[in-house]
Amino acid sequence: MFRRTVNTDDADTITSSFDYLDMADTGQIARLLLCPITNKLIVEPAITADGHTYERRATKHWLQQNDTSPVTHLPLPHKRLVSNVVIRSATLNHPQQLQWH
Repeated sequence: MFRRTVNTDDADTITSSFDYLDMADTGQIARLLLCPITNKLIVEPAITADGHTYERRATKHWLQQNDTSPVTHLPLPHKRLVSNVVIRSATLNHPQQLQWH
């Protein structure tokens, strides 16, 4: 969905699938990286028990007041947060591709 096929004889020139995104895909990805709580680009991503990713600080605040998912509003089996290293890597290593207007 987010990759474009690149024909090249030199595989070493392909460093990341982010390098070959269409502008439409870039905007789509950037919107997916918005925290549903803050509506801002996620900087410190954390995953809740239901598998959704949010900004860690906003999620901690939500979970202090709620026992439910910020997205689904269904009860969460626990309040532990797990770092989302894939999202963290994307926002740290490819910020220019995540810019949109």
